[in-house]
Amino acid sequence: MRYIVVGGGHISQFILRTIASSDRKAVITIIERSQEKATVTAKQFNAEPLWGDLENPKILEKANISICDLFIASTEIDALNIRLCEAAKRVYGVPFVIGVVNNPLNSEIIKKAGADIVLDPIGLALRILELKVKRYGCISILKEDECGFNFSILKFKDSTSIVKNENIKIILIRNGKPAEDDVVARGDLLLAIGSGKEFNEAVKKMLKE
Repeated sequence: MRYIVVGGGHISQFILRTIASSDRKAVITIIERSQEKATVTAKQFNAEPLWGDLENPKILEKANISICDLFIASTEIDALNIRLCEAAKRVYGVPFVIGVVNNPLNSEIIKKAGADIVLDPIGLALRILELKVKRYGCISILKEDECGFNFSILKFKDSTSIVKNENIKIILIRNGKPAEDDVVARGDLLLAIGSGKEFNEAVKKMLKE
C-alpha cells in the first residue's frame, strides 16, 4: 500500500512504526516543514522525505497523492489537519483518510472534513480516566462516529441479565478475567462492541436506563 504521513511529531512516530511493522511492502512518503526533520524521520522508516509548505498542492502531488491508499494528517495543529483531510478526501479522492486531533472538541469537525477515522489521544486518555473513576455506567472508548463502531465498557451497580444479540459482541470480565455467564454481577465489567440503534438499546436495557 501507498501511505502519505504529514507531520513528523511524536504521534507520527508511533503511526509510522505501526505501518512499517504491519506492512513490509509499504511505500511511505513523509511530508514535513523542515528538510532536516523530514530526512531524519524518513531514514528511520525507509520512507521518501518531502518538505515545505504542508498545504502546497505541488508537494502533495509530488507525493503521488492521486494514487495514495491511506493519507494521515498528524501535525500538531488541528486546523491544519482538518484542511489536509478535506483536501485528501474531497480534492484528491484518497480512499482512506485518518486525521489526528490534539483537542477532543475537534473530533466531529475533522470527521465532517473527510477523515474516515479520527485519532484522538487526549480524548481516549480521558475516557480511560473516566473508566477508573466512574463507579458505574457506560464509558465509550471508541465511538461510532469516529471509527464506524462503538466499543464501550459497562460498569454495574446491580446484577442484571446480559442482552444477547448476534450484532453485538459482549465479553464479560469478572475479577480481571474473561468469564462465561448470562448475568452480570456488581463489580463486573462488560466489553461491548457493536453499532447502530441495536447497540444503544442493548446498553440502555442492561443499565436499566
